[in-house]
Amino acid sequence: MKRSVIHLPVPPPWVNSRHEAIQRERELDRRIAYTYATDYGESADIDWPEVIVGAIAAYLTLAAMIIALT
Repeated sequence: MKRSVIHLPVPPPWVNSRHEAIQRERELDRRIAYTYATDYGESADIDWPEVIVGAIAAYLTLAAMIIALT
């Protein structure tokens, strides 16, 4: 079985340049966030136990509100 070759149109140059600009902005934002976190002694990654406790607290609060309003 012969594979067919699909020829895609070449996008205009501004498409790739905009994508590169967005990627540069994201990388700069990541570097700024990391620098801020390390300068002020905060961890640069996600604190999972804190996230889990916060989610549980939010669900319990929501459940209490539903029970109180019914």
